[in-house]
Amino acid sequence: MQGLKYIKKETTTLQSLHTVAQVYQETSIGKIQEVRAGVLTTRDYLSGLSHIYYELKTSQSVQVAKLKESSRKESAKSSKLQKTLFILLSANAKLYGEIVKDVYKLFIEAVEKEPDADVMIVGKLGERLFKEGGMKRQHVFIEIPDSNLAPKDLEPVIFNIVKYENVVVFHGKFYNLMTQRATRASITGEALAEEEPATKDKETKQFLFEPNLEKLMKFFETQIFITLFRQTVHESELARYASRVNAMEESLQFIKKRQKELHSAKRRMSRSLQQKKQLERLSGMRLWRAV
Repeated sequence: MQGLKYIKKETTTLQSLHTVAQVYQETSIGKIQEVRAGVLTTRDYLSGLSHIYYELKTSQSVQVAKLKESSRKESAKSSKLQKTLFILLSANAKLYGEIVKDVYKLFIEAVEKEPDADVMIVGKLGERLFKEGGMKRQHVFIEIPDSNLAPKDLEPVIFNIVKYENVVVFHGKFYNLMTQRATRASITGEALAEEEPATKDKETKQFLFEPNLEKLMKFFETQIFITLFRQTVHESELARYASRVNAMEESLQFIKKRQKELHSAKRRMSRSLQQKKQLERLSGMRLWRAV
């Protein structure tokens, strides 16, 4: 009897979990449909733009260096920090599957390799993992919503990152509904050199600047820089929701399997209880006959 009560209680709990997992999955699918088209359409465009920025900085490196040096002399206050900033794009809520941990692992590997780099963590889960891992590194923590981002939500992050010469963002990237991977992306035209080592062997491209190199660099370092960061935030959001869909599907499969096991156990217990009652009735009948 005690066993049947336990099965009934666990069955009720599993049904509640099934409902929650289904709601999370359906909500995430809706979010993916809402965000996916915009992210994928913009991805190729901004990837090409980022590549142009990289080629501009490498092929015109001497002119760019002189331009920056003269800018520093004119206004020391406006000069950027000659350091690398690593940004972890994490999440605030749980139940996003493995993608949050995968991104964090990639981020930590980079942080440990470059002790001089500054660190920024976006999202409560990333902050918690960072502290639980025993990391003593100084860092900046900023919280932004996991979804429905407004331009003002990113202002605290952008205010901090525009000060750096090199900014690398660690985030999840969406490939399809089944595949999301942790990745790193430069939004300042630097890290592409790691991804495209063959560039050095290619013919150096020549650029014509309109109206001039200074204004073009300012455009890249402000408008394009901010646009690239916003894109990585939306990439991360899309990857998290896709990862949640997979995590909830695994949970639903486990719940269904456990429900079948409990149903079978309940049937066995019910049969055993019926047999026990029948034996008791038969024993009682024998006793009456014996009297």
